[in-house]
Parts: sequence; structure tokens; C-alpha cells
Amino acid sequence: MDFEFGVEIEAIVEPHMIRYPFNRYFYFERLAAGINQRGGDAVADAGSEERRKHPEHYHTSWWITDDNSLGDVDYPGVTLEGVSPKLRTDRDWESEVDRFWDSMKAVFHMPVRSPKCGSHVHISPASREFTLSELKRLAFGVLFYETATIPILPRERRDHEYCVRNSERSPILKRLLLATNGPNDDGLQAVASCINKIKSNQDIINLIQGDEKDNRRVLWNFANLQEGGSGSVEFRGGRGLRGPVRTKRWIAFAVAFVYMVLNKYPC
Repeated sequence: MDFEFGVEIEAIVEPHMIRYPFNRYFYFERLAAGINQRGGDAVADAGSEERRKHPEHYHTSWWITDDNSLGDVDYPGVTLEGVSPKLRTDRDWESEVDRFWDSMKAVFHMPVRSPKCGSHVHISPASREFTLSELKRLAFGVLFYETATIPILPRERRDHEYCVRNSERSPILKRLLLATNGPNDDGLQAVASCINKIKSNQDIINLIQGDEKDNRRVLWNFANLQEGGSGSVEFRGGRGLRGPVRTKRWIAFAVAFVYMVLNKYPC
């Protein structure tokens, strides 16, 4: 089974060369130009609200933009997010990651180590949508392996406000697990029974993370499965990335987790 995926890389960086007046969007353009010069396809956010929210090239090019969640940084720091084009596991995606980091290295110093920065991986089956049966299996697997996944995460991403455990965000899961004193065999059986009754993608979302305003801020985000969404499941627990090796490792972990769950758990 092959997958399509995209990675979002948050970073706080300082440029090698300072240009006055200082404007971070200039450095977005420099980074995008570096990717294009190396044979890739990238577009930089120029600060236009319309362009940032609805970039027509979102899945076909690297999108170099800002990230408000990183807050303000001291001069001459630049906060940015690099959003990859849609990549595939059955193609040479590793070279695309290398191209991004080669371009970053040419424009910026090594990204700052910061607990503010994380990485997200969006995953979907190649050339099709998840079936409801697959989403049920994935929802169960996310909960079944939650206590095993948390220790794998860097300390700053464990129970971070932007990637809260699904079992702690979802009112339905909290109620089911509270009634059985935690994610033990009885609790998992109650969750499996609830999942088996689900009839729609929206029901899956309501179960796995609830329906409140900030429900995307969970370790495994299913909100993009709503009508009009990208159709992907998003892993939000990756560390702040500072080079190609760990980028590839976190992508591989997230995609392999989805592959493993879909092939292991009938539901």
C-alpha cells in the first residue's frame, strides 16, 4: 500500500546575510529561489492574506510562509514554516527533503533549538481517499498505541498544547475510559464497540478529538477528513527539525505507523 504525504517544518532561523530594512518575507523569497534553483518548485508568501490562506499551488510546490504559533523572536531571527508539496512513498521523496535543507543551509544558519517548533506530517492513501473501515482501524490504533507513542516523542512535544493526547482531548474517549478506569482492556473494548457503530467521517472526528473550536491541536488530527478537507490524517507530534536526517525519520515514523495499523487491526 502506497501513501501520499506532506510535511510541515516549523523553524526559527537567522540569515547569513542581513538586508536592510529587515523584512522576513525577503528571506522567504530567498529560500524559495534556492529550492527552484536546485530543480524544485517553491513559492514564497509575500505577506498577502489572500495568498497565504488560499495558495493555488499548495499541494504542488513548497510553500514558504510564516507561522503565528512561533510568536515573536529577537532580531535578526526569522520564523517560518516550510510546507512540502504532496509527496509519495513509491517515488523519490527523500531528494525533495534534501533539496529543501540544502536551500535552507544556503540562506540561513542552523535552525535554533526551540520548544516552540514542531513538525507535522499529513498522510493519505496514494490516489484515493481513506475508506471508513480504514479510518476506524486507524482511530483504534491511535488510542491503542497512545501510551507507547508518547515516550518516543521529544520531551517538549509530550502533552504540548498543540498536540494533546487524543484520549485527553476527546470528551467521548474521556467518558469511555473514565468508566473503565483508563485505557485498559475494558476501556479499549468499549472504544472498539463505539468505533464499530460509527457511520461517517464526522463521527470519527467527533470520537477521536471532539468538535470544539481548537480540536485540531491533538497528536493525531483527523479534522481534514471533513467534507472539503484535504482527506489526510495529520501526525502533529514530530520534533522541531534542523536537518534532512531527522526530517526523513519523522516522516518515516508517521507513515509507517499508519501502514502498520491499517494492516494489523480489523475493526
